This record gives sequence, C-alpha cells and structure tokens, in this order.
Amino acid sequence: MFHPMRSIRSRLLIGYGSLVLVMAALSLVAAAWTSRAVQGHFEAAVNTDSRLRAAIDRRLDIINDEQILVENFVLTGRASYVRLFHRRDQALRALRHRTAFEARDVPEIKPMLAVLSGDERRWYRWADWIVREAARHRTRAWIRQAINRGHELGVATDRAVLPVFAVVSARQQNDLRRGLWALNAMNLLRGGLLIAGVLVVLAIAAIVTRAMTKPLQYLADRADAIAAGDLDHKIDVDGAAEFRALGNRMEQMRRRLQHDLSQRKSFEQRLRHQALHDSLTGLPNRTVLSDRLDHAMLAARHTDDSVALVVLDLNRFKHINDSLGHDAGDRLLQEAAARLRSSLRQTDTVARFGGDEFAVVMPGLSRRHVEQTVGKILTALHTPLNIREHQIDIDASIGIALFPEHGDSADVLLRHADVAMYSAKRGRRAFALYSPEQDLTSARHLALAAQLRQAIDGHDITLHFQPIVSVETGRTERVEALARWKRAEDEYIPPDQFIPLAEETGLIAPLTRSVLRGALVHCSAWRLAGLDLGVGVNLSSSSLSDPELPGMIETALGDAGLSGDALMIEITESALLEKPDEARKTLERLHAQGVRLAIDDFGTGYSSLSYLQKLPVDAIKIDRSFVQHMTEDDRTIVRAVIDLGKHLNLDVTAEGVETWETWMQLREMECPSAQGYLISPPLTGEEVRSWMETHAVTSRRSRLRIVG
Repeated sequence: MFHPMRSIRSRLLIGYGSLVLVMAALSLVAAAWTSRAVQGHFEAAVNTDSRLRAAIDRRLDIINDEQILVENFVLTGRASYVRLFHRRDQALRALRHRTAFEARDVPEIKPMLAVLSGDERRWYRWADWIVREAARHRTRAWIRQAINRGHELGVATDRAVLPVFAVVSARQQNDLRRGLWALNAMNLLRGGLLIAGVLVVLAIAAIVTRAMTKPLQYLADRADAIAAGDLDHKIDVDGAAEFRALGNRMEQMRRRLQHDLSQRKSFEQRLRHQALHDSLTGLPNRTVLSDRLDHAMLAARHTDDSVALVVLDLNRFKHINDSLGHDAGDRLLQEAAARLRSSLRQTDTVARFGGDEFAVVMPGLSRRHVEQTVGKILTALHTPLNIREHQIDIDASIGIALFPEHGDSADVLLRHADVAMYSAKRGRRAFALYSPEQDLTSARHLALAAQLRQAIDGHDITLHFQPIVSVETGRTERVEALARWKRAEDEYIPPDQFIPLAEETGLIAPLTRSVLRGALVHCSAWRLAGLDLGVGVNLSSSSLSDPELPGMIETALGDAGLSGDALMIEITESALLEKPDEARKTLERLHAQGVRLAIDDFGTGYSSLSYLQKLPVDAIKIDRSFVQHMTEDDRTIVRAVIDLGKHLNLDVTAEGVETWETWMQLREMECPSAQGYLISPPLTGEEVRSWMETHAVTSRRSRLRIVG
C-alpha cells in the first residue's frame, strides 16, 4: 500500500542531506583555504629566513670580494679599483642595513649581527688603512703581512656568521614545528566542528521532520481508516495552521461521507425491505415466507414436529375493488393483514402473496390446534368493516396443508394448501384440509375429467329437483334443478367436485347445455301433465361470461315449447361480482326473453343495493347458513332481507329449512317461500310428479298443508 508519509519523509531527508553536504563542502573549502593560508605563512617564514641567509652570505661574499680587490689594488696599484672599492663599500653598507631589516623579527640574532657588524667594521677600517698605507708605497712584504691580517679578520667574520646561521636554522625549525602543530590542531578543530555541525543539522532535521510528518501521518492513517469504512472517529489535528486546515477539510469530508453512507444504508434497507415485504400491508412476501417455511420444516425434522401452511383468499375482493375503488380495496387488504397479525403467535409468519391472497406458517401445531387458530382468524375477519359508509363483511376461503403429512418441501406444501383453498371456495366452506381428491391436477382428477366428458356426451348426468313452496299457502311454486353424477353403481360424485372440474377443463359449457335442456324437457313434461311448475337452474360465473348463452337458452326454450317465464336462472353473488358488466349484459338479454333471475346464497357476499336496482332481478334466496340454525343475529339478517325484498318487489326464498321451528319463524316473518329437507329432499323427475299429485305434509303445530 502506498504511504504518502514515506514519500514526504524521504523528500525531507534528501533536502536535509543535501544541506549537510553543502555545509560539509563549505567547511572543507574553508579548511583548505585556511591550510593554504597557513602554508603561505610558513613559506613566507622560510622565505624570510632564506633571504636573511642570502643577505648574510652576500655580505660575506662582498667582504671576500673586497679583500680580493684590496689585494689586487695593492698588488697592481691600479687606480680604477679605488672607485670600485668605494662602490662595494656602499653596497656592503646597504646590504648591512638590509640584513638588519630582514632580521627585525628575529631578536635572538640581533647581538650576533652586532658582533658581525663590528668585525665587518674592523675589517673595513683595516681595508681603508691598508689602501692609504699602500698609497704611501709600502713595501710588498708589509702589504703581504697586512693582507694576512685581513685574512684573519675575514676568518673572524666567518666565525661570527656561523652562530647566526645556527640560530636562524633553529628558529626556522621551531617556526615550522609550531606551524605544523597549529595546522594539525586547526584541521582537528575543523573536523570536529564539521562533525558537530553535521550532527546538529541531522538532529534539527529529525526534529523538524517529525514535527512535519506526525500530523501528516495522522491524516494518512485517518484517510486509510476512512477508506476502510471507519467513519465514526472525529479527525482532530494538532500542529501548524496548514495541517489544521487540512484536518478540518478531511473532517468535513468524513461527515459528508458518513451522512451519505447513512443515507445509502437507509436506502439499501428500504430496498431490502421492499424486496422482501409487501409495500401496501408491510407483510413479508412470498420469498420470505418460503424461507421461513424451509427453516420451520428443517427444525421440525430434528424435533419430529409438524408445520402447518395456511393459504387464505378473500372472497369477492375484486367486486369491492371495482365498485368502491382501489383505495377501498387497499384499505380492506390493510385491515385484513392487521387482523391476521393480531390472531397469530409471535412465532407464526403471515405473508401476502399478491392480490387478495395471504399465507401463514404455523410451526409446532397439531391439526386440532391449527383448526382452532383458523377459527380465530375467521372470527377476526368476520367483523364488518366500514368503508365510505358501506359496511363490508370480510369473508375468506382457507386451505390447510401439513408437513410432513401433505408434503416434504415448500413448493409441494404451497401447491397443496392452494388446492385445499380452492376446494373450500368451490364447496363454499370456510376452510378445508388438503386431501388428494381435491387436487384437480392429480392422476385421479385427470381420469375423472375424461370420465366427465364421457358422462356429458352419454347423458349420464342426471337431474334431481327440490321443491320450493309458498310459506303462506304451502303451494309448490317451482323446483330447483340439481345435477347428479352417478359414476358407478353406488358411487356418486358430488357437484362441488365435478362442477369445478368442468370449469377447469372447459366442460362447463356442454354441462350447462345438458342441464338446461334436461330441466326444460322435464318442465315441459310436467306442464303437459297439468302441473304448473317453473324450474330453476344454477349457472356458474363462467357461463354468464359466455356470449352464446342467451341464444342457447332461447333455442332450448323453443325446443321444449316453453316461454321464458318457465325458467329461473339462479346465480350467486360472487358470480355476479366477478365480471359485473358482462353479467349485466347477459342477464338483460335473458330478461328480454322473459327468463326470470334469482340471486342465490344472498347474504354471504357483498351486494350493493344499486346492483339490485340496476339488474333485472326477480328473486333473492337467503343462504342456508342463516336459516339452518337460526340465532338471534341470523333472525335479524333474515328479517332484513325479507323486508328488503318487499320494498324492492322481489320474491324471497329461504334455503335450508329443516325444522318446523324454522318454518314457523319464517311464517311469522312473512317470508314468501322456502326450500329444504323439511319440505322435500331432491327428487327425480318422476318423483316430482308423484310428489305433486299425491304427497302432502301436515305441520303438527300449525296444521299447514303443503300441497301440489
């Protein structure tokens, strides 16, 4: 990893190292210059001594030359030497002064020079005397003797010079030794000063570098921490103003990053929640439920326990959504979700699958406890909900599948619970526990579908008829046609199994034609026999969506020789509300043919009064759930429906009359007509004629006759 502090520290060290090198070079230059100066002084001292020696040597040479001149003068007597002698004398005098000048800084030889000068003066006086004497024409012997005397004076002069030379040599050697010692001392001092300077500079450089790199290293560490995701520690720098300014900017950057990261985490959490939860109800979605179901089954395998999966579908939700608007539908879904949560344990998981379908995972519950919990759910849902001044009863169809009894994987359990839910919906039950017979995609149902086609083509679908009588007079007004399929000698397939099968396999249209034609044929036969009976036929929602239905009914009526008022089409509330516009158009065409319309199972769904006014409705049939075991609340509902029928001029029929007590209550409430096992069970066509002609039922309490 790149460390900026290492680069900065390297640059500082290079800078300070260059400074040290420059200082060292300057010190070396100064030392060299100083040494050169000292050497110059030494050379000057040597030159002074040399000149002094030269001057003395020259003096001696002059004396010797003068002596030779004197000899030559005396011997030759040439007058020209007199002038030369005087010039030599002057030169000697000048040289004597120069010697004294050269020796001015050498006090030790001043006395010696004085002695030398004295000898020179004596010799000079001698030379002067001998010249004068020679002029007087002394004899040669005398001159030779005088000259010998001069030689002695010269020798004395030479002897006087030797101590001077010795002193000068000693002085020169002492001066050289002191100069060398001073030079060595100076070099040592220069070296020590250079080393001390280098150490001082390095110490200063280290201190300055540390002072500069410490805040920078701190900032670099914080930058690395920020890059690693650590945004919780505040950046606080001590040091120069520039470092503090840089630290403040980094702190601002950290705060912005922390704020942005916080927003990003919040956004990611919202996205994660949206991906795993329903946005409308806040419940988990299918993905979460499948995961929870997998975990619950895994735990159940280890504990040898069971897991229940409950699939719930709200009935008539589409009509509520279409009639009251999507806002009302959303409100209904939110309320249903809240009621589901309130009915379950903390360990249970409730999820929305989409639309009006919910699912619940219940770990660790037996079948009995699951059914009890489902009962609590239904009770919570049945509480009416007020939306826009409309009171809506929330009703649901529930399917239950158990692990491991009904499947060992999440997909299988979901499919089986879905099958059970549709079975409950088809059978108009509150809930159903999965069984293989409910599965329309099973091999048995596939075989059953093939047999159903054969039964329809072979006219093996038989019709039974249940009488509907007037509560006031006991007179039979009409009968309701009920389809029956006897597949084997003693095996009957109930309608709640083969009618959904016909809808799933596309056989509902031929089945409807077969039932309609058969019912109208029986009705025609009864009328030819003198029985004034009408017949009612139930139609499914898919039949109402068939545009060929009105034409087919018209043809069937014509073939049977009947008018439209002989037929009453019975449809459920849910069938009306699934596709209300198509249903309204179909019913209007049928009404134009004179066919009568009854709304079956009234009270179990949501019917707006506006629909009852807009549709060509002739009768309403109160659902058996309000009639069979009539409680005080049920009586209130039944009375309200009867009063509604009176005000809207609609015939009202109570289904599921099985006791005389119920019959008397309906009579007391002035219910127009009734239907149920108390009056008659479903009969074949021949049994209806016999029952109408010969059978009468007398009430033990009211002695009311029910007659044909």
